[in-house]
Amino acid sequence: MVTTSLKSFIKSVKSSKTIADERSIIQRESALIRTAFKDTHVSHQTRRINIQKLLYLYILGEKTHFGQIECIKLLASPNFVDKRLGYLATMLILDENQEVLTLLTNSLNNDMNHPNQFIVSLALTTLGNICSPALARDLYTDVEKVISGNNNYLKKKAALVAAKIVEKDPDLAEIFEPKVNNLLDCTDHGVLLGALKLVRSLYEVSPDSRSFLVSKIPKVIDILKGLAKDLNPEYAVSGVADPFLQVSLVETLRLIFIDEEHQAQSHKFNEQLHDVLTSITSYANISSSSSSQAKGSSASVLHETVKTIFSIPNLDPALKVLGINTLGQLLSTKDNNNRYVALNTFLTVVDIEPLAVQRHRATIVSCLKDQDISIKRRALELTFSILDSSNIRILIKEILSFLENPVNNDRELKTYIITNVTNILGHKELIPNEKWKFDTIAKLCYLGGDCFSSTIVSQILALVMNIPNNDELKKYIINKLFKEAYTDSSKDGLNNIAVYLAGEYGDLLLGTSLEDGEKITDTLLADFLVGLSHLQNDDPVLVSFILASAVKLSTHVQDSSARSKLKNYIKSKTTSDNLGIQIKATTYLVLFDEPDNIKRGVLDRMPPPVITQKDTVSLTNRAKHNMLSQGDVDKRRGSLSKTEDLLLDLMDDDTIPADTQNINATDLLGDIFGSSGPSTATPPKSSSAKNDILDLFGGNADKPIQSFPTGGIEAFHNDVVRVCFLPKSIGDGQAIIETIIANKTAHQIEGLQLLIAVPKTQKLTMTSISNPVIPPNSFATQDLKIVGNAGSKIKLRVKFTYNSQGVASTEQFDFGQITETL
Repeated sequence: MVTTSLKSFIKSVKSSKTIADERSIIQRESALIRTAFKDTHVSHQTRRINIQKLLYLYILGEKTHFGQIECIKLLASPNFVDKRLGYLATMLILDENQEVLTLLTNSLNNDMNHPNQFIVSLALTTLGNICSPALARDLYTDVEKVISGNNNYLKKKAALVAAKIVEKDPDLAEIFEPKVNNLLDCTDHGVLLGALKLVRSLYEVSPDSRSFLVSKIPKVIDILKGLAKDLNPEYAVSGVADPFLQVSLVETLRLIFIDEEHQAQSHKFNEQLHDVLTSITSYANISSSSSSQAKGSSASVLHETVKTIFSIPNLDPALKVLGINTLGQLLSTKDNNNRYVALNTFLTVVDIEPLAVQRHRATIVSCLKDQDISIKRRALELTFSILDSSNIRILIKEILSFLENPVNNDRELKTYIITNVTNILGHKELIPNEKWKFDTIAKLCYLGGDCFSSTIVSQILALVMNIPNNDELKKYIINKLFKEAYTDSSKDGLNNIAVYLAGEYGDLLLGTSLEDGEKITDTLLADFLVGLSHLQNDDPVLVSFILASAVKLSTHVQDSSARSKLKNYIKSKTTSDNLGIQIKATTYLVLFDEPDNIKRGVLDRMPPPVITQKDTVSLTNRAKHNMLSQGDVDKRRGSLSKTEDLLLDLMDDDTIPADTQNINATDLLGDIFGSSGPSTATPPKSSSAKNDILDLFGGNADKPIQSFPTGGIEAFHNDVVRVCFLPKSIGDGQAIIETIIANKTAHQIEGLQLLIAVPKTQKLTMTSISNPVIPPNSFATQDLKIVGNAGSKIKLRVKFTYNSQGVASTEQFDFGQITETL
């Protein structure tokens, strides 16, 4: 049946019993709509119905491009109902990249000069949603006229559209800058919201307007103060003075105050800012709010205020403590949204005010028992962030208790906890005593031994091997770990640790007792090793560990039957399908039968590896914070006068994932056992053994950078690398630029990779990098060829990754300091 109305069309689609029936109805209706669009004599009523159906098809995700012209035709109707539907369809079906958008210019121009304010409103809303640079240049005069009028209903919309126009074409900023005074003087809150959006857009895209906008700080602060003094019931939300306007005012102040280039101008208003932020945290007290709506309104204002406090440098330290206490107040509420945002904000400020955050330790730890998994995860990361020598016993106990019952047995969460606890136990200054440290390791191995990576296994073994001149403590921890593995052989990581320690320290393990008092004998050890291999289905990694332990035990085991079992096991692996295991087994079998005096020299205890202290990793893929993440974005925007960044965000700005950050751990045992599985560890880099051969000839630690090319423009530098750009030729619509990456350290840089983006009006071609591995005090180069419109400026967004001393790093910066144009 052919549908004749939108209601019947929707009913037909919903009543379809199969996907095929639904597709058939949609395709048939689409064909009927396309046919109707070709009929020039169709009535307005029919056209409206067809457009309504088209919008429903758009909601279903179907193709609707064939109706674009029809939507624009509907705008020419004098009927308000037609215009309303036409503008709605235009906003949804078209976007700023569509070529047919130029056909809108005349309709928008006519409607923005219409005497009916509602028609003007429709045109402004549409322009604000799908504004393109071309439309901005064609229609800015109409928007300017509306802003200068007396109709507040239209002025608020026009101010928002003006902000969009300025973002699309920054050259138009000088047209709308003079309108700011008039807009900020208006008492209508809608107009003020639009004015503040215009101020922020002008500040971001127009460096020339910034001095003028900084002078408006007192006016913005006065408006913010006035909200608290005169509570207008028309805009208040459950007794909270217009939270939308408060948030917008605070956000605008933050954007201006974090701009380092104009800090000298804004600094004189710091005292006024301090007073107004303090007063906001006083009267927006969430605990005094009765309704949930009022609490939500107060919380939104408080969160924005705290974000501002920690984004702006050089504020009174007392204000930062007040911000932390405000977060603690939000965290103590029962509303999960507030607690989640408070924990996230705590994570960003813990490096700024660690002692103030410590005061809320009990509240943070209590969040580990929350039913909401997202709150648990953030509370867990924050717990690691506030951990120090004074609270390590309490917090590690809570963390291990959490590990005992992880949410849904989440492996990612378990791996995160294991990695961080292991890293923390490597920091001597945090550990109360050695016995506590190894008791914690034993419990960690028992609770999370099924989630151990080869890196974690190496770290734990290194900690045990580095116990200084204390065989009793070594015997204690080795026996404890062996008992855990003997009791439960299902945990791969724990098995690897126990097997390695049994071979390396078999003389300390023999003669000790299990849980039930049974003595650990030669036979028990041999049976454990052989049986474990069969239980784990001859896992290649575990077999490598067992083979090494079996040959090492041959110097400690005296019982002939036990020695025979170990030898037979090694012999059985000489025919293994795994070539690496087969080679090991054949080598060890020859060594097994050598005299003890020869074996003792070869199979003596391994020297303890150097322990490299590692920082805790992030669970939520965030780097170390010195400022709020939004503050970082705003600060980067504040420096636009240097680079005038007009690039699209072509590259991912996410921080390094936690898995990547783990790469800096050193697998000191991987080479011993020749693990055939994948390993995320990097080769060990011992500072004492580095460049041993080169040191014989004078070394190169103090060697200056080799003949660094001159004439380059420095774009970025830190303690490890320096990046410069050297223009070779620029002109006639193209440029060739040499990128120079210099290694400033005495350590080798590896895995160097550059990603560079240019504006979409330009095309970039990159040669291969001269060397992805940069020796100490040397450099690598890479040539760039940029082709674009003659006279356009060269702007680059650079993102590069590298490994230095086993630590993976990612850096990103914008560069636009080349004065020559294409």
